[in-house]
Amino acid sequence: MASVTDLLEAADLGLELVQAASLTSPISWVAHASPGEALRYADAEALIVVTEAAPETAWRDFVASLTRARTPALVWISPAATPHAKPPTALTQAAGDYQLTLLLAPAALAPAALARQVSLLRQRDDLGQAREALLAQRRVLNLAHSGSNPAAIISAVAQLTDRQVALIDRDGRSIAATQGFDEGAEQSQRLSVGSGRELVAPGPPLEPEGAAAFTSAAMVLSIDDRTRAHNSVIERERWGRVTKAIVTGAADPQRLVHLLDPDITLPERVHVLVVQGQAEAISAWRSQHREGSMRLITRYPLNARTQPATPQGVVLAWQVVSPELAGEAIENITIAGLDVAVGVETELQHAEVSRRSAEALVPRLSSAERLYRTPRTPRVFRATESNALLELLLAAPESPSASHAVLGSLSLHDPSCDHEARETLRVFLEQHGQRGVAAEVLGIHRNTLRARLERIESMIGVSLESADDRAQLWLALRVDG
Repeated sequence: MASVTDLLEAADLGLELVQAASLTSPISWVAHASPGEALRYADAEALIVVTEAAPETAWRDFVASLTRARTPALVWISPAATPHAKPPTALTQAAGDYQLTLLLAPAALAPAALARQVSLLRQRDDLGQAREALLAQRRVLNLAHSGSNPAAIISAVAQLTDRQVALIDRDGRSIAATQGFDEGAEQSQRLSVGSGRELVAPGPPLEPEGAAAFTSAAMVLSIDDRTRAHNSVIERERWGRVTKAIVTGAADPQRLVHLLDPDITLPERVHVLVVQGQAEAISAWRSQHREGSMRLITRYPLNARTQPATPQGVVLAWQVVSPELAGEAIENITIAGLDVAVGVETELQHAEVSRRSAEALVPRLSSAERLYRTPRTPRVFRATESNALLELLLAAPESPSASHAVLGSLSLHDPSCDHEARETLRVFLEQHGQRGVAAEVLGIHRNTLRARLERIESMIGVSLESADDRAQLWLALRVDG
């Protein structure tokens, strides 16, 4: 910004200091006025130029009006008839009394020359500010490029702005802040950086270089937030594949874990937890930060034919935990407002047995209506407390062969498994033998259902009218997978 000192240093103007007050006050524009017109310039930072005035001018009143208008300086241009004339004594005395800077200009100086000089000085100042702003931005961006953490970036912004600066969460608590930052103070500068967080600073509006640093820091922190969120999603997907391998037995999970984290060793014994809730609640729970084997969570569909059915708007997730961490995992799930079914404890290589024992409990979890009810108490069911006989069968090493012996060509362990007949039997038993309801669920005619059931009886040599046969078939289906 142009100042009185800058104008005095401009040799081509030929200005002379008559009365000094503040020589550093900013000057934004030049106004040519007679004493009677001074009060119209109510805006600050206007350099007032006077060329001549009547001998009886009330200089004291004139100067008083200039000080009320926050005029930084007054320039007296000598009349052309008397080029070496000094300002009137009354004007000089008034300027001294009211602490107004008074300058004397030669008669040959045109007011337009003063205006051009002020404009040039302002342009120079604007360029300097732009350069400082770019340097401030560069410093912040260099910190980001070097991998500095949010605390280092905030410290740099505080130095560049000479303000207390903080990164706060959605509740107004500081995540990182400069020493002495007052959380209760009014924050005049606020910029969002994502995830409900804001970069804040108290005080009046920032100068251009400070504003540039503040804005750059907010951009850097926002990009960092999006990058972290993206990386978290990728990491969850990778751990989800490991979890799916564990609960389905489809691949070697330890080999997959070694690729993600060589320092992690999977537990020898595990529980499989089936978590149920609203899609948004499940997503929020999965997004929580976790370490070590607590990251073994998946949302992948396990099998389109065997995955438990859920009401609309309700989704499932699976978590694998060691017995030592099961309590902590269950507590974390219920705090998130989710229901959970806890499978039996098994060896890692038999985790699918634990999964099936937990999935058998899914129909007991909350209905969609209960899930959306507030307030609500999350439900926890444990296979060890619910299906002792089924647990015994699931834990038996010969379970697959036993189920195959009962189901025959309806077993998943039979290479020629008849999946249509198997699904028909499952729905029929699940609907307690009610043929009308079963036909509706399957989307077929009652006569078609009757024909299928007769074929099933002849295929595996059972009677669906027998309670014992129906009980044996249901247990075999549960054990079979």
